[in-house]
Amino acid sequence: MKKFIFLTIFLVNYVNYAGAQWVSVNSGIANLWINTLATDGSKIIAGTNSGGLFQSTNNGESWALINSGLPNYNIQAIAISGNNMFVGLGGGGIYMSSDNGTNWSAANIGLTNFSVTSILISGGNIFAGTQGGVFLSTNNGGNWVEVNSGLTTAYVLSLAISGDNIYAGTYSGGVFISSNNGSSWTPVNNGITNLWVYALAVNGNNVFAGTSGGVFLTTNNGSNWVSVNLSLTFTYVQALAISGNEIFTGNVFGDVFYSKNNGNNWMTITSGLPSNSVEALVICNNEIFVGLFGPGVWKRPISELTSIREINKSENPIMIYPNPANDYITINHKNNRNLENNTISIYNNLGQKTSVYELQKEETTIDVSKLTKGVYFIKLTDNDKNILSVFVKN
Repeated sequence: MKKFIFLTIFLVNYVNYAGAQWVSVNSGIANLWINTLATDGSKIIAGTNSGGLFQSTNNGESWALINSGLPNYNIQAIAISGNNMFVGLGGGGIYMSSDNGTNWSAANIGLTNFSVTSILISGGNIFAGTQGGVFLSTNNGGNWVEVNSGLTTAYVLSLAISGDNIYAGTYSGGVFISSNNGSSWTPVNNGITNLWVYALAVNGNNVFAGTSGGVFLTTNNGSNWVSVNLSLTFTYVQALAISGNEIFTGNVFGDVFYSKNNGNNWMTITSGLPSNSVEALVICNNEIFVGLFGPGVWKRPISELTSIREINKSENPIMIYPNPANDYITINHKNNRNLENNTISIYNNLGQKTSVYELQKEETTIDVSKLTKGVYFIKLTDNDKNILSVFVKN
């Protein structure tokens, strides 16, 4: 007898009470691939993959190029402190501006790895996460020293600070913590089930880690982590933004999720966004900004999200069987006719789209025999709402 696992996908309906939803804010930025976003509350800085650095002083309504002195236009990291800005370049090290981005100069003395992924400023200390570990400057970028003792995974993806503790999220090594300004690091991964940590966000004693296996929370300095993925239907998280108890996540499949209660529950707020990978999130002046892979920067007011009402319709399940599968999977959607004439996309666990199929009437059967073994994600669209699920290929 075959074993069938029926995956019920709860379709999320929501009511919007005021204002538009997502709007494109790309005047002057030309729909570029956005790598990173940063703000000091008065201006927003956008780092792009090949177009350099842009600044907006009017909440994204227009952007100005601020590249003077930068030798490399692949901006991977940004940090702001007063009039000083630091940017990390893909392969180009760190550059500093002391005049709000008008001019830039190299700040690479002592830096032995020039692929900079993250920058964190804490008082007079500046930390740089690179593909070769963490570096510290105590003199405003004048020189850097390597601070990697105990950091068993050198590829650092993200940095954050909570009190006296510095957190480093790494590629395949999980989270490390330092309570002595990076002099030594200790792994703190109890409860984290996925060790690819793309983003970190802090709210007081709450530290959130965005991984390719969802979002995890620690409230005790990393001693243990708990999964906060309830109703987070697609968990490949690579961007986080936080304001009080409100948290936003973005994933490689173009979805943005929103939690009003510190991650206890999530709702999708993707409707109206292009379906491009979410590379960056930032909150400025009570608006949430999204940087996308390709179509630039988008925003919407956070105030309209507080009126969203979520309804679960369990009576209309999408069924996928068999699961796990060897040769074929069948998607049964006969109770949801809105899906007819749409498409289904299959992604691997790296977030790469492997194939696209047209949905047939009531049921669609897909040949998965040529897929390698592992976990795969499927994405469907129902009237601008993404329906997300998972299956295992044996």
